[in-house]
Amino acid sequence: MVDRSLNILVMNQPAKEGMERRSGKRADIGMNLLTLIPEEKVQAAVENFSRVFKGESVEYEARYELATGVQWLRISHSPVKEKDNSVSGVAVVTSDITSIKLNEEKVQQANQKIRAMLASTNEGFYMIAPDHSIILVNEAGKQIMRLTTNLLCREGDSILKFIKPEHEEIFQTIFENVLNGQVEENELFFETTEGDLWIQNTYFPVRDEANKVIAVCISVKNVTERKLVDQAWEKLREEREEYQFRLQSILDNTPLIMF
Repeated sequence: MVDRSLNILVMNQPAKEGMERRSGKRADIGMNLLTLIPEEKVQAAVENFSRVFKGESVEYEARYELATGVQWLRISHSPVKEKDNSVSGVAVVTSDITSIKLNEEKVQQANQKIRAMLASTNEGFYMIAPDHSIILVNEAGKQIMRLTTNLLCREGDSILKFIKPEHEEIFQTIFENVLNGQVEENELFFETTEGDLWIQNTYFPVRDEANKVIAVCISVKNVTERKLVDQAWEKLREEREEYQFRLQSILDNTPLIMF
């Protein structure tokens, strides 16, 4: 706690140790708080305290470069008021949020790597929240959606917007199954302006650290070429069977003995 001149009135041991570690100076009651703040942060501190003296509560995050590494603090300032409602000082509470911020940085770096990886694949990729909103979609996924629905797919949209009415029931069933931990696959056929299109979808759950399913991922692959090859082979097999059937009929109905 500091008075209106920013002299320290009250300070507990964690506050004392923290200020000494960040400033490299001895911190004692009676000292001016600004003398224990890095020079580059003094102006911002003065502005924040000015707001608090006007009756506001202020909270912000601050980054400090220490010899032992980076430290992040969440700092809150609250006005200390007298009976006449005048502000006589400021109560300052600091919380060390270094681990939280470092984890956020790791998550952000991981997201950047994931997005870079997804941008380089030809497979469409969608991450869907339980409320059906699209959390993440790559460029290939947008292209497939544009081809099959003629709509622009963006993060934040509802995936249901892009599901054709004839596919909605099976989609909802699969989606619920995946939210319950299952992995599902299906193939869908579309008639597009660029020709027939076969899409293979793989649905799998995304879990948090507690193993709870928090999202559904859909990997989408264009398998039209494979389907065309399969159809060609099927047609060839049918033609061969028909040819063998006809040949066998001829042989069975001839009076000659044939080997």
